[in-house]
Formats: sequence, structure tokens, C-alpha cells
Amino acid sequence: MSKGAEVNAKSSFGTPLHFGAGNEGIVKTLLHYNADPNIAVFQAYSPLVSSIIGRCSECVKLLLKAGADPNLSPSLSLLRMSPLDAAVMQGNTEIIKQLLRAGADPNATNAFGMKPIEIAAFKNRPEAAEILFPVSSPNPDVLNWTYDGIKQYVDSDEQASKRDIICLERYLLFKSRGKDAVTRNDYSDAVFWYTQASEAFPPDAAAMLSNRSLCWARLKEGEEALSDAHACMMLRPDWPKAYYREGIAWNLLKEFRKAAKSFAFGLRLDSSNRDLQDALREALASAAAAAAAAAGNGYRVF
Repeated sequence: MSKGAEVNAKSSFGTPLHFGAGNEGIVKTLLHYNADPNIAVFQAYSPLVSSIIGRCSECVKLLLKAGADPNLSPSLSLLRMSPLDAAVMQGNTEIIKQLLRAGADPNATNAFGMKPIEIAAFKNRPEAAEILFPVSSPNPDVLNWTYDGIKQYVDSDEQASKRDIICLERYLLFKSRGKDAVTRNDYSDAVFWYTQASEAFPPDAAAMLSNRSLCWARLKEGEEALSDAHACMMLRPDWPKAYYREGIAWNLLKEFRKAAKSFAFGLRLDSSNRDLQDALREALASAAAAAAAAAGNGYRVF
């Protein structure tokens, strides 16, 4: 940066401050060069939230001193997690106090309509709730505005059902946005949406991991594609598509023999799958070509 690098250079996933959040030295250096702590990035938490999640109290102090907005949160992430929500979920009373002094809103609600004090009860954080009681407006739906009363309310079957409905609605929204992103070949955006979808509705996480593996493959990111394929296989070991995704990832990594094994295993589960048949044929041809090239260069092929 001393040589002219742009301190607020922005990508889909954030600025240098987004990536450095949680590391006191990096945050201090970036803020010294006037990094903006409030640049909004759709696909990432704010640097303040990331620092709270990373349990870096000093980073939080530095960011707030530099003018970080204590109420900044992404609008479409599943939890719409504010800095105060993040601190409450961790039960970090020191950071909760810092945020309240900086002007954090104790009555702002998350995607489930829960205030920070209700999150505290839901996550079994009585110490956090004690700090929030004097500054929180009572929820009229909670008949007994005490810690136990709030906990009984948020743990009720009715509230659990409401949260399930919200999760399903947001899952369908995120899945649709992921599909739209794939249609326009914006695979980085699709990765974000499929990640959100898998978190919103874990029962369908395998399908979202498969979709995300596809996106990583289209981005030529073999390691990430393989990681998601393996996670998908763990969730659905009897699903042929999971092995197809694994094989595609191995191909990207030039591991053609491993790719062939993946496709062959998938065919054991679905012998009529044309995609797997074609992929196996191509992987075997690539493996043979690679072996011939290695032999021609004097390498022994095992």
C-alpha cells in the first residue's frame, strides 16, 4: 500500500479489510492506510461481524474507533446477522458492551424476527441477556418478560414452526437465485447462493453441495470442487451424481485414473447413466494419454 496499492480494492467477496478481519495486525495496518470499514459487500459479513466471529476483541475496538457501523448487516443472508447478534450468539459480554456503547440497536430483529435478547435466551446466554435487559423493549407476545419467560417463548413449538417456515422460504429463494446465476454463467454468485441455501435447509444440503461443486468446476477450482463433492458423498453415498461430481473434480486436477474410478463407482449405482458412461470413457482415454506421455518422457508409470 505504501507503493500505491488500492486499500479498498473490491471483489465479489470483499475488500482487503474483509479478508483480514479477525487478524489484529492486518486490521491495524489497513486502517492506518484509511481502509473503509463500512464498504458493503453482498457476499460477505462486514469486517466488524467477521472480527466478532473470529473472537478478536482488539479488532473490534480498532474497527469501532475507525467508524465501523455497529448496525451494518447483510440484508439477504439467512440470519441477517448484525454485529450485536454475532456477539450475543457467542456470549461475548465484553464485545456486547462495546457495541452498545458504540450505538448498536438492541431492538433490531434478525430474519426470524428475533431481538438480540431473544437470541441470547435461544442460545442459552443468560449473561448476555442480563446486559441487554435494561436496553431492550419487551416483546408484547412474551407474557413473562424474564430470561426464563423469553426462553420458554423462543423454545415453544409455535416459534420453532415459524422458524422452519422462514428457513424453507429462504431456501427456495436462495436456490432460485443460485440457478439464475448459473444460467447467466456467474458461477461465483451461484456459489454464494448455494451456500446460503444449504445453510437455510440442511436436509437438502447434498443437492446444494453438488450444485456448488459444479460451480467450482466451471470456475476451474478443482480442490474446492472436490471438497464439495466429497461432502456431498458423505451425505448421500448412494447418489450417482455425487460420484460424477467427484470425477469431474479429479479431471480438473489431472488425476484421470481417480476420475475413472469415481465414474465407474457411479455406474455401479446407475449403469444406464449416459453422463457417467461418457465421462468414464473420456477419463480412461485421458489416463491412457497421460501414461503414454509420461512413458515417452522416460517416466515409469505405475
